[in-house]
Amino acid sequence: VKINKFYPQDIMEQSATAYISSMIMQKQGLRPTLEWLRDGVNLCLLANKLKPGSVKRINRSTQHEHMIANVQAFLQVAPVLGGSVFKPEALVDGTDLPSVYKCILSIKQAQQSGTSPSKSVPPPPKEPQVKQISRPKQEMSKGSTPPRPPAEKTSKQETSKGSTPPAENGSDQIMKLQKQISQLTTENATLTQQLSAAQTEIIQLKQKLTSKPTPKPAANLPPPKMVSTTPEKKNLPKYESPRPPGVSPDGYSLANPVRAEPAVGGRGGGFGLSADIEKKKNQKYDFEAERAVCNWITKRTGKRQVGNFADWLHDGQVLCLLANAISPGSIKKVETSSMPFKQMENISAFLKFARKFGVTEHTLFETVDLYDHKDLGIVIRCLLALKSLTEN
Repeated sequence: VKINKFYPQDIMEQSATAYISSMIMQKQGLRPTLEWLRDGVNLCLLANKLKPGSVKRINRSTQHEHMIANVQAFLQVAPVLGGSVFKPEALVDGTDLPSVYKCILSIKQAQQSGTSPSKSVPPPPKEPQVKQISRPKQEMSKGSTPPRPPAEKTSKQETSKGSTPPAENGSDQIMKLQKQISQLTTENATLTQQLSAAQTEIIQLKQKLTSKPTPKPAANLPPPKMVSTTPEKKNLPKYESPRPPGVSPDGYSLANPVRAEPAVGGRGGGFGLSADIEKKKNQKYDFEAERAVCNWITKRTGKRQVGNFADWLHDGQVLCLLANAISPGSIKKVETSSMPFKQMENISAFLKFARKFGVTEHTLFETVDLYDHKDLGIVIRCLLALKSLTEN
């Protein structure tokens, strides 16, 4: 039977899945057909339903070899059930699904028409052969016909031929499939309506939880006075960060035309004691060591410095490239997102690499020292220690 002559691929798929679900009493639901049939479990259940005990062992694992074994066990029973044969990889790898649908539909048609080998009518008993009287060659040459078999044999043959019911026409099958499609579409429409209603209920509940009830103002009461919580500004001395050597007063480097900002205290000097601490850090900051570290990183990674030192290493991507340049494959995934926690993951990955490479604990810096620009001096000391280890 040429199934593809009457069935388009979509109709074949829907008819095959509907037949399997009706036989094994399991609904496909919203799962794709390939995912539903790929492991071969449902096909083995169909074979055991049509021919009990035909598949003795069903592997319910998702490993590739176990799925291939299930499909091969089904294919051993498929010819007996009246189905065609396909390659196991056609279903497991999804390379030829129409051949799978063709096999299932041929089994369905064979079971409905009763022409499968498992349900075939046994042949009639053989009758004793009648000896024919040999005639002379002259009579046979005159055009005489050999004797016909008895009439009983023909009648028995006619009864044996008429024992199987006639197969359904292609138009009847198309009508049945169209009815199934209409039923499936109505079920799908109801499911989508239920899903949309559930989503709207969830949104309404979220809005109720997040929204706070506004208190009603008391009657005949004067409105409350607004009190400002911002402190009054005082005339305090301005804090100026030190200007590194080789930088012009307007903030531009004489060697590199990129605006150079203060290397330490990237979030501002503050006032009082915090300003004194930041001032001491700036006085201890070694700009020559910073320049040496930048040149070494550029030489190892091929990435030139963009902006100041803190902004260049802020997201941790350059540090991850440096680690992979020193030891290829040490950091497998470098986060390129602009989200803060992703950038801090890059810095943490570099610190793990530096610790494994041999940098001591008191030389390592913390993630916030670089990300929040709290202490860039210890960042430079850590990179200088890593540089000396690679050179040694």
